[in-house]
Amino acid sequence: MRDGAIAGLAGGAAMAVCQEIDMRVFRYPSDDFVLLGGVFGKNRGTSRRIGMVMHTVNSAAVGTVYGLTAANVSSLPGPVKGIVFALIENTVLYPLLLAENRHPAIKSGLLVTYRSKTAFAQEVLRHIVFGAVTGAIYARLTRR
Repeated sequence: MRDGAIAGLAGGAAMAVCQEIDMRVFRYPSDDFVLLGGVFGKNRGTSRRIGMVMHTVNSAAVGTVYGLTAANVSSLPGPVKGIVFALIENTVLYPLLLAENRHPAIKSGLLVTYRSKTAFAQEVLRHIVFGAVTGAIYARLTRR
């Protein structure tokens, strides 16, 4: 479990860097930190800080689930298994954004809609990065 959590933390850090880059490249501020923390924060800064903590916890948890499940499923290389796992997770969770009109940060204008091709592309890219790093680090830690 520890190896999965560590791998997930590394993947989450890589995903956070990817997010900062892709928001500039795509010129679309779909900020996952504000998405997570915007339920509790009243302004962008507070929402981002809360969201960063939530993202860190989520990354460790998802890495742990990866280590307990997907890492042991096939003989694919670690990064490939990680990517497949992360894209499945993204595909399962992305439809929850259909209820985004109830999200406080989106309603207040702190956060843009995720119902766009650009936001979807960003999420796919971020999850590819998360999965590749998580899978690679987990494989390295466990020598799989």
